Amino acid sequence: TDEVSSFTSNVPSTREPRPVQFHNPYPLPQAPPPPRSPEEIIKDNAKPEKDLRTKWTQPKQELQEVLLAAKGSSLARRSNACGALKVLASKKKKQYTLAHTVGLLDSLVFAANESPPSAEADVAVDARTRAVTAIMYLSDPKENRVTVFEHPGLAATLVKVIEDDIGEARLHACSALAMLAKTASNRTGMMKVEGLTKALSAAVRGRCDADGFLHPSILDEVEHNHIKLSSS
Repeated sequence: TDEVSSFTSNVPSTREPRPVQFHNPYPLPQAPPPPRSPEEIIKDNAKPEKDLRTKWTQPKQELQEVLLAAKGSSLARRSNACGALKVLASKKKKQYTLAHTVGLLDSLVFAANESPPSAEADVAVDARTRAVTAIMYLSDPKENRVTVFEHPGLAATLVKVIEDDIGEARLHACSALAMLAKTASNRTGMMKVEGLTKALSAAVRGRCDADGFLHPSILDEVEHNHIKLSSS
């Protein structure tokens, strides 16, 4: 047995030696991940929005009469009705219910959208201002913002107020849009509202005539300069 083992140990091995592999002390870094789009970053860091499906509240008889007066032909009654809605909307505990009351936003949009006649300009301006102020109050709670912004004609009405008004109504229309823009899902829709960026640009830059109005020529000038700046 000792002779056999000594014999086999002297036989040369037929296996090839394994190649020696040295560890690379300076490995190349891995390629960085591709940059994410701003929409992905906002979506990942934004709080999940609540389910906004809700039951609409039918107005009680007294409130229903106020809503009808806000859409009526009598400017005095419309102004008083909008004043009552403004007071109700200023109460935080009622803001959610009011924003989801059938017909309430319709009445506010109607009153804010009506152009003041020259015969009763002061009363009509008061009605519009009170209606826009009520919209501003209802735009404050985050659970209201999508409902308010997506209401038919509301955003376009705020743009019209910014263009036509020179006082408190314009200020509150800008404030309402600022509040509505706090909700991310509203921002894309805002960019599709006709005339919104022009009106806000003109208002922020103070591009008004001597009476404080944003006339179409001024708005066209703002749009022309914006297009020229974008193309340069």
